[in-house]
Amino acid sequence: MHGDEIDRTETRRNERDGMQMERRPTGIQAHPTQSTVVVVRNKAAYLVDEKKCETIRIVHTDASEPREQGIRSVRFHPTGTRIVTAGDDKHLRLWDEQLKQCLEDVAMNKKISATAFVAEKNAVLVADKFGDVHVVEFYGPHATSEARPFLGHFGSAIQDIRLSPCGSFVVTCDADGKIRVSRMPKKLRLGCHVIESYCLGHRGSVFHAAFVHGVDSARLLLSCGEDGTLRLWDFHMGEQLDQFDLNLGEDFSDRRNLDPSPANGNGANDSDVSAGCEARLEQRQRELWRLPPSRYIFLVADESDQVFAAGQAASSVVHIFAVDARTQKIALQQRLLCPEGHLVLCGTFNAAGELLLLTEAKQGHAAFLLQACRSPGAQSFVVGRFWRLDSDENIGSS
Repeated sequence: MHGDEIDRTETRRNERDGMQMERRPTGIQAHPTQSTVVVVRNKAAYLVDEKKCETIRIVHTDASEPREQGIRSVRFHPTGTRIVTAGDDKHLRLWDEQLKQCLEDVAMNKKISATAFVAEKNAVLVADKFGDVHVVEFYGPHATSEARPFLGHFGSAIQDIRLSPCGSFVVTCDADGKIRVSRMPKKLRLGCHVIESYCLGHRGSVFHAAFVHGVDSARLLLSCGEDGTLRLWDFHMGEQLDQFDLNLGEDFSDRRNLDPSPANGNGANDSDVSAGCEARLEQRQRELWRLPPSRYIFLVADESDQVFAAGQAASSVVHIFAVDARTQKIALQQRLLCPEGHLVLCGTFNAAGELLLLTEAKQGHAAFLLQACRSPGAQSFVVGRFWRLDSDENIGSS
């Protein structure tokens, strides 16, 4: 590759990574056992009591920073005793569970894009937009925490970090369509050097990943990306097992969905049908590749890691999925429609298995928190209460 081609490739990559980082700084995380929820929007973190429909506390980051430079990641410790926030101000902050006191404030060199707790090690993994992951170990309230290099993604912005339920693997997703599965080292400060596999197939950024929990699902990983697809992987082998297109609501891994009708109305041989399938699939993939990079998709799992919700930002529909570990297939269970005038930004499940969605009004840009509960005697979700974050007022129910 010539020098000018390298420059153009690098320029396109930087432009795409920059656009990914410019998406709205929003996030939501529910307490693992209680009814409190932390919502981040731009530079503010809201502690919300979902049962009382009220905002308990609002914490703001540096007001001197531009409005678009906000909090990119929020995480509860698995025990619920700590909260970590991080974002564009390059600071990793550790809070108590009520957001009253900042226990640690660690300055990083780059803007932070994702975080993950390593509970048994009393540490946090911190990813940045330049493809590096550092580990910060907290030794106590009076000790000095420091960030140590952990792993790297060759300059590609990391979008998400996930730890396997067994604690043996760490998954990182980046803006170049790569999902890296690495073996967790026994000593974090030595770094993560053993790569289990790469899961390759997404076109564009991979926004999120989630492990699938169950009897036959110890090897299963779910991911969503900029190409508008949800993909199921055997992460030990790096093999794709199934795929679902969120834009069409069709499963493109099942060739029967692509089976074209013969033009003359008569039967066609297998080679003609196969060629038609491949042509339609290739055309659809080209269309997906032209989607604008701003089509951010979130993916969250409930506490059991068996029910998943995925939605496209600035849309009013959330897809509810389950994974059949026996057949290794993604099964669409429901398309949940938000109340009129609400656009979804992100979501999470609480300890009770209810789906919480952070939404924004189409007009006025007010932020709302929607609660979707399972309907009695059924597996489907129904939107119940919703309230405005900045007014502490229960708006109504649907």
